[in-house]
Amino acid sequence: MDLFILNIIKGIFNKELKHVEEIVGKGVVNRVFKCEVGEFKYILRLQNTADALTNYTKEEWAMNLALSHNINTAQPIALGVRDNFSFSIQTFIEGFNAEEYEDQVFVWRELGKIAKKIHTIQIEGFGENPKFEKNPNGHASWQDVVYWFEDRLSCDNLFLKFDIFTQDELEKLKDLIPVLLNWRITPVLCHGNLTPRNAILDKNNCLFVYDWGTSCGFPKEREFAEFVAWDVSEKHQEAFFEGYGYSKEEYKKNKKSIYILAIMRLIDAARWGIEHKSDWRKEDFVLHAIKRVKELLSNI
Repeated sequence: MDLFILNIIKGIFNKELKHVEEIVGKGVVNRVFKCEVGEFKYILRLQNTADALTNYTKEEWAMNLALSHNINTAQPIALGVRDNFSFSIQTFIEGFNAEEYEDQVFVWRELGKIAKKIHTIQIEGFGENPKFEKNPNGHASWQDVVYWFEDRLSCDNLFLKFDIFTQDELEKLKDLIPVLLNWRITPVLCHGNLTPRNAILDKNNCLFVYDWGTSCGFPKEREFAEFVAWDVSEKHQEAFFEGYGYSKEEYKKNKKSIYILAIMRLIDAARWGIEHKSDWRKEDFVLHAIKRVKELLSNI
């Protein structure tokens, strides 16, 4: 693998790779490496499929949008495919993972402030696969997203075949389709997974966000749906909303929509895990997604 990485780096920078170190335990999808090239450090992310280049292209688009609005994140450097591996290179952010910081309330409050800035960025594309210049086949309308969600529910009867959801539960999920089609959406950029795990604190306690693989075009409540989907503690949610300036009254008003957006996210995560993991029944994130969908269905 070191020789493979060396060839990628030399092809991009025309310089020798001084040192490479794999960063483990921070992702489900990517292999991540810190690379020293001359005087500079970079992050190299790899996936062992050429198809992953589409998602890396979306990340590059989202990071460039964020940087253009003075949001702290990494600078994308290069994308490509080599020997059927997709790769993405971006600048290395000096600091430590914000998940390790003692004052997590501070981190969540800062994430709220960053989210507020991200959500000022209006985009034209919709959903998890938004249309933009380098992604012309992405979703160009809200209806595209709703029909994509319907397909994720129904394609191959996967959820029924594996006894994941009952017929009644699937009917309740399908009943969301006409509700969603009645929504009128003006999409903004959402990071899609704003947590301390995806943030770096520098020596000045300045927060940088990274890993834009789940970036998407939704109403801002899609960002909050992530907390509902993955059980972020109430204390940390309150800190986030304080930093964001999102009131309890506004949250209560939009609670049903947030729950529905969380269900959409969880269905996609569950299906992805079932399709891509050889023994998905042992994957905590898949089991959690299925369990959480069942819980949310009973509350909407």
